[in-house]
Amino acid sequence: SPKLLIKSSAGLFLLKRRAPGRDENERVTAAHAVQNYLAGRQFPVPRLLPTRDEHDTALRVGGRVYELFEFIPGSRYDGSLSATSEAGHTLALFHKIISGFHGAPPTHHPHGYHALPSVPDALDHIPRDSRLARPDLAEVCADLRELYQDAARRSDKLGLREWPAQIVHGDWHPGNTLYRGQRLVAVIDFDGVRPEQRALDIANGALQFSITMEGQDIANWPDYLDETRFKRFCRGYDAVEGCILSTSEIQAIPWLMIEALVVEAALPIAATGAFAGLDGGAFLVMVRRKAHWLRDHAARLSNLLTA
Repeated sequence: SPKLLIKSSAGLFLLKRRAPGRDENERVTAAHAVQNYLAGRQFPVPRLLPTRDEHDTALRVGGRVYELFEFIPGSRYDGSLSATSEAGHTLALFHKIISGFHGAPPTHHPHGYHALPSVPDALDHIPRDSRLARPDLAEVCADLRELYQDAARRSDKLGLREWPAQIVHGDWHPGNTLYRGQRLVAVIDFDGVRPEQRALDIANGALQFSITMEGQDIANWPDYLDETRFKRFCRGYDAVEGCILSTSEIQAIPWLMIEALVVEAALPIAATGAFAGLDGGAFLVMVRRKAHWLRDHAARLSNLLTA
């Protein structure tokens, strides 16, 4: 989504043009309703500006959708334990506040990452992609498919589908948070809001705020995640009154992390042959290593949250 920073006598503002596929009227309306609800309850979210004529927070011009936000200055997530705890704590506040939201969620909401039929199909397609000439790719994708489907089965066995659904953020990661020091001052990008079990939001956040990446060569990225940051994120969530994780949710989190990891890689690589400009085949090999580590240490990760 292209963005433009606007400076005027009234202050700083950010103009965003929604990407195609994320600009359906129902999806935009639902996301704006959630953001306005949060802003009215002092949750750290940039304020949406309405148009002068229709007082609508979405402007439709030439078949495209534009949004204007107040600009909130801040810095990127610095990887510190305090900032990680803040991310988990703020996610819990989001879930607690939005549980009182009674607006209509989008009926054609964006997909999540749990048990998607499109993921095994994407992994079957990738080895046939001429852009990805790698002799071990069929084996890598077959293994990722089994890891993904096994993780989904384990999550379901723990009762995931019976847990109550509510509005979730859908994309809780460091790039969608802004800080001043270690204090989280803004959450952005509500394009993925949807009704879902909160554990999927928590697991994705725990993955994103504890994943390890070192240097430019993805072949050298560690298999393991940062266990201390993982624990701090989840403990930060647990610290909010009324948001304590259940035993079943804690047991499901490592399996949901595997699902989130595989989906985030498989779908864009199947579509483009690459991941954020990185070689798609090499990226999948790295994801496979990390997914195996998560599977092999699932019990340990759950125990970290109950010790």
